[in-house]
Amino acid sequence: MRSHLVGGAAATGLILALAQPSVFSAEPTLEPFKGVTTNGVVQKGLFPRATTGIAQQQMVEAAQAFLASLTPEQRANTQFPINSDIKRRWTNVASAKRFGISYAEMTPAQRQKADALLQAFLSVEGYRQSKDIMRINGYLAAATGNHERYGEELFWISLYGDPSAGKPWGWRLEGHHLVLAVNIVGDQVVLTPTFMGAEPTRIPTGVHQGVAVMQTQETTARTLINSLNAKQQSSARLSSAKAGSQMLSEAYKDNAVIPQAGISARELSKHQQQLLMAVITSFANQYREELSTERLKEVRAHLNDTTFAWIGSNGIDAPMYYRIQSPVLLIEFDQQRAVSLPGDPNTPLRSHVHTMVRTPNGNDYGENLLQQHLQQDHNHSHQH
Repeated sequence: MRSHLVGGAAATGLILALAQPSVFSAEPTLEPFKGVTTNGVVQKGLFPRATTGIAQQQMVEAAQAFLASLTPEQRANTQFPINSDIKRRWTNVASAKRFGISYAEMTPAQRQKADALLQAFLSVEGYRQSKDIMRINGYLAAATGNHERYGEELFWISLYGDPSAGKPWGWRLEGHHLVLAVNIVGDQVVLTPTFMGAEPTRIPTGVHQGVAVMQTQETTARTLINSLNAKQQSSARLSSAKAGSQMLSEAYKDNAVIPQAGISARELSKHQQQLLMAVITSFANQYREELSTERLKEVRAHLNDTTFAWIGSNGIDAPMYYRIQSPVLLIEFDQQRAVSLPGDPNTPLRSHVHTMVRTPNGNDYGENLLQQHLQQDHNHSHQH
């Protein structure tokens, strides 16, 4: 309509600018949920209903207090049914459509309640790292001048179901480079999908200069790859050429089919198995100790069926990708090319990282446990 105002390259720029938001705001269609698998077939019986003894009072109260702080209109936009497909509609992309209420829209009192919700589930380290990822997003706003796309407060909280002990419920924090999905069924807590990333991974200037994230997740893995002998390394390494992005299980990839690859934990020495667990623990430890303890117990039970795969060389400055995979765990760590900051678009950098943690075989979002819960409840109600 306004094409007479602009010509040539400018017109192309305008058309791109007009087309751009729809690329992100168009919500992809969701396939029926199956979960990440190695071959398209879900392994059964991996996630038994169990009593963990995890104390829920603080978790439930934090969620209830946050909801109570919202206006009726805010609450209507923030709380969704437990089976809402919005639960699966998340993305790391900075300009995507979001659900729930953002920190930018909250009053100081509401922000305090939102932080208390995070603290009820995250460890001190996990809370710090989450907040530092948000700070880095604030740095990006200042560095790029784009305050619509980036910002420390452009992170949204949504809740699913009714927070109360005994009922299934969950919540999500979502924004650029940070997506935390937490789902509770009985006293079992499922902490996936979790996306953590950053560009840059360390803030170079300004009030938050020196703030750095994802360091342990990188250094523990470098220690592990360097502990492998030549034969083990050739088993682990899928390729020495690192591409711009190798991620396989990001947003809208709930049903990704990812064959296991790399070296099996069975081929590792006891010491190397401990180093592998140290990498896994660096992710699990983002959550409170009682939650990470349960998660690590589940992981250890399948340690012999766990694989470690690596892409890149193992020089100390070489960008890399790694994947840790078992029937109950998928971790991806990927150093990517520059996107928001200047850099060669073809060269991956250590300063831009994406990580993803999932529970394969149908228990992301606690979905497997939720279905068992609903079937048991349904059977109970038929007996009465």
